Amino acid sequence: MSFENWYIKDIEPYKLASHKVWDDVCNRDILKLDWNEATIPASPYVKKRILETIDKIEFRYYPNVNNMELLTAIAGYTQLNIENIQYFPSSDAAHEYIASVFLTSEDRVLILSPTYDNFRLTCQSRGAEISYVNCFDGAFQFQSELFINVLKETKPKIAYMCNPNNPTGSIIRREYIKKILTLFPDILFVLDEAYIEFSSGSCGDFVKEYDNLIVSRTFSKAFALANFRIGYILASPKLIVSINKIRNSKNVTTLSQEAAVAALHDSQYMQAYVNEVIVARQYFIEEINRRFGDKLIAYESHGNFVLVKCSSEILKKTLIKGLEEQDIFIRDLSHKELNGLHIRITIGTRTQMRQVLNVIENIIGQ
Repeated sequence: MSFENWYIKDIEPYKLASHKVWDDVCNRDILKLDWNEATIPASPYVKKRILETIDKIEFRYYPNVNNMELLTAIAGYTQLNIENIQYFPSSDAAHEYIASVFLTSEDRVLILSPTYDNFRLTCQSRGAEISYVNCFDGAFQFQSELFINVLKETKPKIAYMCNPNNPTGSIIRREYIKKILTLFPDILFVLDEAYIEFSSGSCGDFVKEYDNLIVSRTFSKAFALANFRIGYILASPKLIVSINKIRNSKNVTTLSQEAAVAALHDSQYMQAYVNEVIVARQYFIEEINRRFGDKLIAYESHGNFVLVKCSSEILKKTLIKGLEEQDIFIRDLSHKELNGLHIRITIGTRTQMRQVLNVIENIIGQ
């Protein structure tokens, strides 16, 4: 007898990238460029605060269930009121709460794709019907009117957009987001801003005006805290109250809370890293297209990663294997909307990306 619920029975699991890197994770020479994590350590203040916390924490007690220092720090960073903010054990966990609170069986969810696939899984497990729409042209630029037409036709309960989009690196402008929020007040828009620090034009401030928008954010990328699993959402007080009805406030560990506070108190460190990544990203794109334009195409990106198309599947496999042999791990993409020729490479510092380029040159030159 199967005890799985009806929706789980035939669900397609989220596909993780290879975890081979964890066989040698303590090797400081490894370049882990497959999961879009930061390529440098978190602010030194994080380690300092964690060590101080360990010395004074009572591990027998539950974590702080309403950390006002953290909420105040996020409010200062986002320039919003505390009533517009809630934190979670990762933005993925926030998405799970959103799906649980706002979806019922057979509600329709529209996903702008190709994109991060975990939200699809979260919604399907609640019985939602998923519709995909690819509104990107051949260069992965967003086609705005097409998306509006699909919203009119499908009338979803929730529309999910990753902005900047993973894995294409595309961006949807603020003016357009405001337009669709106004045009479709009966659709709840979930805007995943996991990579917004590497771009510009966050829509977080729109939650002061619109009740049909939830913006999710993470500390995993620009703040280099992926191991702590902590994120937050921005939304109207009305939506925050709804989510708080089922949110388990004990599930964000003390160390995660303290790490986030420390990182926010040293946001200059994060911004310096982001600035370096943005410069390295443009350098990497230009060099890929200049050196290997007949074999590789690197697309414009607004995230901490670059989508690269290979001229053949053989070349793609050769690159992945050759880079791995030099302790450089990248992401092999197999989205059904792509043609099987794409890879995604996380962008680090200019020094790190020169290393990647040199290895690619050696592989292609063989």
